[in-house]
Amino acid sequence: MAAADNDGRRPRRRPRAESEAGRAVQAMHTVHALERLAFHHYSAPELGRALQIHQRTARRLLRRLAAEDYVSLSPGPRRRYRLTHRVAGLGRQAIARDHLPHIAAPWVATVAAQTGHVATLWIPCYQDVVCVLHAEPGGPVPRAMLGDLEPAHATAPGKMLLAHRTPWRDSLLAQPLKRHTPLTLTDPRDLAAELARIRQHGYAIDHGEHHEDVHAIAAPVFLDDDAVAALAVSMHAADHATADADALAAHAIRVVASLSAALSHR
Repeated sequence: MAAADNDGRRPRRRPRAESEAGRAVQAMHTVHALERLAFHHYSAPELGRALQIHQRTARRLLRRLAAEDYVSLSPGPRRRYRLTHRVAGLGRQAIARDHLPHIAAPWVATVAAQTGHVATLWIPCYQDVVCVLHAEPGGPVPRAMLGDLEPAHATAPGKMLLAHRTPWRDSLLAQPLKRHTPLTLTDPRDLAAELARIRQHGYAIDHGEHHEDVHAIAAPVFLDDDAVAALAVSMHAADHATADADALAAHAIRVVASLSAALSHR
């Protein structure tokens, strides 16, 4: 039986909906904390500012994650936390069991074989895109993996996905953009205009915007009208000078159309 408060009245219970909403908010704070910690080490005050929550709430959250072995204290004088390998195992298992890379793997291998260039498949990952398939010309069908992580605004697959994912695009454009080469678009207005052109033409091009010696072309993979991935063909800058960019783009668009149809009938 609930105890009475000081004036003899029983404490009012919170409505169930309010309690469930609070638990949902706590769960999302946990997810967002893990996302942040995947890229940086944070102290409780730093994580609180990043998540816009009180530092006491952030400290309780970090202690709970540490108790479950999802985070640990990093070396150094400040009490900063980092992810443990337990989270890496979760990500690896999620990709290994995801139908997208398994269905896409033969298509990515075919693109590499037919174009003579490296073909890759990328998915959104916070402010970046992560490679989940990598096929070399003449190589075997690739296996799903968590591979390279590259900035969304400075790569062909990243720009391709930003062009079709409005909330993600708006969130990224509201933040400072890092310049990786002299060709990186860092002005939000310039990048927004580039993304509009990408939506219109159906493919994205990276002319050395992340690495000066790497050029790439990417096209979107759709599932139920949602751009879930981008297939990219990449090459060294010297090879790009002799490549038929329009033909590569047209080929990539044809492949992703077939791949998108296969995903919709999985």
